Amino acid sequence: MAATGSRGFFSLKLRNGPRNMEPLCSGLGRLFSSLMIVVCSAWVMVSVALSQTIDPGMDFGGLGFAPAAGASDSGQKATAAIVAQGDSQDPSLASIPESVRPYLDIALMQYDLGNYREAEKELRRIMKMEETLAIPHYYLGMIYEKKLDLKEAVSHYQKALELDPGLEKAKTCLENLLETMLRQVSSELERDPGFAGSHKELGFIYYVKGDLNSARASLEKAISLDPELAEAYDYLGLVFYGMGDIRKAYQNIEKAFQLDSSDLRIFDDFKMISEKIIDSNEAVLPSESSDSRQPGQSGQPGSSSGNVSGSSENKLQTGDSSLSSEDDTSNGKVQNDELDQIFRQGVAALEAGNTDAAIDKLRGLTSRHRDFKSFDEALYALARAYETKGNSGSAMEIFATLVNKGYRKGESLFRMALMLEKEGKYAETHEILGRIKNEEPSFVQESGEKGTWVSRQFWITWLRAKLGSGTLVGISGGIIAFLLFIILVLPKFSRSSQLSKLKRVINASDWNQVLKITRKIQSGKFTESEKFDARLSMARARFEMGEFKACLQECKNILKMDGNNKFAQDLMGKSFMSEGSITDEAMGCYRKLFKYDYKNDDLVLIMVRYYVRKAGSPAGWRVVQKDLSDPATLSLIKRGRRISPEDQDILSLLAEVNLELNLDDIEALEAYEARLEADPSNDRIRKFLVRVYMERNQFDRGVLHARRVVQEEPENLAAHQALREAFIKRNMNAELLQEYQSLLRMHPDNLKLQDIHNRLTAEISGPVIKTPERTIQIGDLYGIFKKAGEHLRAGELDNAITLYKQCVRDSRLRKKASINLVICYMKKGSVHFAFQLFSKINIDADMTNPHIKGLCYDFARFFEERGEYDKALELYDRICKIDIGYKDVFDRFEEIFRFAGGNSREQQTDLRRSNNDLPDGGI
Repeated sequence: MAATGSRGFFSLKLRNGPRNMEPLCSGLGRLFSSLMIVVCSAWVMVSVALSQTIDPGMDFGGLGFAPAAGASDSGQKATAAIVAQGDSQDPSLASIPESVRPYLDIALMQYDLGNYREAEKELRRIMKMEETLAIPHYYLGMIYEKKLDLKEAVSHYQKALELDPGLEKAKTCLENLLETMLRQVSSELERDPGFAGSHKELGFIYYVKGDLNSARASLEKAISLDPELAEAYDYLGLVFYGMGDIRKAYQNIEKAFQLDSSDLRIFDDFKMISEKIIDSNEAVLPSESSDSRQPGQSGQPGSSSGNVSGSSENKLQTGDSSLSSEDDTSNGKVQNDELDQIFRQGVAALEAGNTDAAIDKLRGLTSRHRDFKSFDEALYALARAYETKGNSGSAMEIFATLVNKGYRKGESLFRMALMLEKEGKYAETHEILGRIKNEEPSFVQESGEKGTWVSRQFWITWLRAKLGSGTLVGISGGIIAFLLFIILVLPKFSRSSQLSKLKRVINASDWNQVLKITRKIQSGKFTESEKFDARLSMARARFEMGEFKACLQECKNILKMDGNNKFAQDLMGKSFMSEGSITDEAMGCYRKLFKYDYKNDDLVLIMVRYYVRKAGSPAGWRVVQKDLSDPATLSLIKRGRRISPEDQDILSLLAEVNLELNLDDIEALEAYEARLEADPSNDRIRKFLVRVYMERNQFDRGVLHARRVVQEEPENLAAHQALREAFIKRNMNAELLQEYQSLLRMHPDNLKLQDIHNRLTAEISGPVIKTPERTIQIGDLYGIFKKAGEHLRAGELDNAITLYKQCVRDSRLRKKASINLVICYMKKGSVHFAFQLFSKINIDADMTNPHIKGLCYDFARFFEERGEYDKALELYDRICKIDIGYKDVFDRFEEIFRFAGGNSREQQTDLRRSNNDLPDGGI
């Protein structure tokens, strides 16, 4: 095993392993102590001497820009950390009204703690209080970026720039986000060039960036791959609108609306373009319409905010100089020679020390004209201007952007190191300088060969980052630091100790330490297999710490190296589940996870909710229709229904899938009935149930649903036919007669219906005599009364009620028929309705009738059980007048009377009689 100590001083080979390293290092410390005294003394003296002779204004990289003299803002070491710069010193927060500042403080605190939902809640409250404030939209964009909802993040960044065009950090975040999205989509297209969704997303990104020609090409490619991709048509329509071709814009957005009319954003775009096409008799170019969107103002579809570069004005205004181009080109671009002149003016102002004028000109140039041929050079000059002015935060942001783009990478990193060194951030300075040595060796070599102040600045900054801020370091401190490095630090970086320590911290669930160690392994001299295992451990640590976005990114990197890695696939699925994501990518992970975690109810529910969301629109239904026809998917949805029986969305999906597959088993029928109970207006399911129940001779259920269909659609012949068949098979002649009567009301001239109606009437009620004025029925009412009694005894209550209603019209049978009607309604459970009918009968005149007395007692018991004691006492009192010993009714009366708080039966009776006798009502 080889152990290397203090690279550049010596290199030893330890043959006996790490156990003998400590005594060896101790001996080496004593051996070289005298040598270290000389080395450390010389090191410190050189540092102090050179730091006192540095000329801050010396030339660097060919431009005589002076370095920052007192940077106050906090700079970060990567562009992804821009949003974390010191918000307490952010000038954009200075204009925050006092009324919303407490809410903003709470939102920022929640954001720092990772409570994005609470932070979003506070930010939206601020937006309601101050609608013109840009800061809430900026932070909402950051939150949605954390949640991987990138389009929503783009929308909020654009809204922030629309409200405050000078909000630089929103502009930078938006640019970085679009570049990230562009890289991701490009990577997806490399893997699958034929995927229409990736081409659509690429077109969207170009559209937001203002590159309309590239956007058009990508969107047309997406449409050629998937002609029913509604979003692609919508984006393409807005691209044509930005180009000034309003007719093509209308045609494409109309096509998108036809494909997916449920998308509110597409609806808004269609409404907007319809108004434009109505207002114009021919295609209107953007230059001819005052409210047309310019290519640079298109923003996100459905939004009126600008793109990354701000609004594309025909005038370029920078500081005290204003250029107005009136050339023949349709988009009014400023010519390159004019832009070059502005750039030279900015550089000249910077060299003259007028940093404010330089910043004004260069910022205007870089924010409005990204297609300028010397854009990167102008951006570098702007960063140097910010550095000279002391605004290290803005300078760091721009330098980080240039590093990512690869423009003057070594010089940009070195300028960042200088600013960090001035702020006392020596660890970060050391890291950046190490990065320069590793990534830009040509820059380091060139600096050393020149022998200029650049070389001296580079190595002195390196020296300060290692030893401190140029202060004297004692000889004893140098010796101790060196010995500690040999004895303590070096063994920890050895391969075997790092791997064993990683296992220990994983077993101890110390995930912060896991991250630290895995980072060292990734950058250390380890085998590819060990680095791969470390990456797996890093992904697990991210998941256990709740950093699901970072975990997903790590898992994607792992799967690029090993596409069949089960651990990474499992971790991706669980991360998506923890975030509640139901995207297509997440669903792919869920399917893989479900193969060996099929008992996970939470996984089942989130997969079912994916299908619920997809099936919510016609376009989405077409996408998942093949999956839903799979018995395994149907089984999954049924299981989700059992897990969450109250979820109406799952119930609706299950009913629709069963209906699509034409299923009529018991479980499917239960789903249909439950869906109808939640949504009685779903006639599609109801008509299906009518047919199924009639085929199965389940006439009660079939008649129930058929009547509801007829009620909603009186002309529905299929429902009428189902009712007639059911009544005929059940010998329900009275109901059959009513059905023919209803048909005759709709078709009075139909002779066939009249004939059937007359024959059926004669069968039930006797012969029919027709007169010009009316039809008179002469029938045997006593026979009808007898037939109704047969229905009552057989339990056919509906038939009995129909016939008794006919008998009530005859004065001779009215009382008996009314009493039997009361009995029928009592048996059906309609007690209150039965009591209303009973109250219309003169029961006091015939209380000796056992039927009336029994009904009185049954009603009294019913009202007593329901706590309606006044009605119960009234009925018990009527029975007592005739038969005080009937079923111990007097004892019941006295017990209720005492419970209700009365003094005597007579007083309570008088009190009741002073009120209305019984509830009024009727059939």
